[in-house]
Amino acid sequence: MGAANGSSFQPGNEHPRWKGGVTVNKLKGVEYLRVSAGPQRGKYVHQLVAEAKLGRPLEPWETVEHDNGNSFDNSWNNILIVSRPENTKRMMARRKKANASEHGHSDSDKGNAAVSD
Repeated sequence: MGAANGSSFQPGNEHPRWKGGVTVNKLKGVEYLRVSAGPQRGKYVHQLVAEAKLGRPLEPWETVEHDNGNSFDNSWNNILIVSRPENTKRMMARRKKANASEHGHSDSDKGNAAVSD
């Protein structure tokens, strides 16, 4: 339904294309939540949480890491502020671990030959 004055303007959740003000965007192969409405439009939710935690905007050398690796978990305790090299190091370790478990290996399997009776 349109506005009371007869116009077709529909605010917020009354608009047929409203998606709750947050969309999922893919960045470097990982999906993140991004604000799609209001004054913070275009900002990633994890960055906003980090800035709220710090009480200031992120510095250019700072980036945000999801401690548990779940990019949709933007809870206060899961958000870490790290340097870009540290972020890359943590991301590579997670990928290595994921690849190992994908192929049935774990870190404890390294160097252990299968023994048969």
